[in-house]
Amino acid sequence: MKTRGRLSSGNLLLLELIFAIFFFCLSVAVTVSVFGKAFSMSRNAYSGNKAVAEAKSVAEIIRSVETVAEAEKYLLEKGLYPNADGDYELLYGDGRYRLVLSATLDGNLYTGEIICTVVSSGEDIYKLTVSHWMKGVAIGG
Repeated sequence: MKTRGRLSSGNLLLLELIFAIFFFCLSVAVTVSVFGKAFSMSRNAYSGNKAVAEAKSVAEIIRSVETVAEAEKYLLEKGLYPNADGDYELLYGDGRYRLVLSATLDGNLYTGEIICTVVSSGEDIYKLTVSHWMKGVAIGG
């Protein structure tokens, strides 16, 4: 007849500890994953909120002025500088984000397309188009 070996109480305790350690490691992995996702969502929300605030700030400048020259003056004061394409550009968020204002003048209607992007990936975060009736006949005039 074959005899069955019984687990001693020491072996049962060791087996229980192994299961407890496995469960603890699994719960730590899930918790770290949740906090990592929360951090990622928080960072995306920050960049979106900052983009909206910066774009609205530029839009308010355009809406509050009467002439194109006055708009250019306030855009320069805000930190938007003309780039090689003739658009205005601003880096914000420690250089991680870029705001580009493409302005056109059709008669007296000044239209600005404001686009906020992530510098590293080029991904668009926010777009806003603003139009305002200006005195004057040409950009820079």
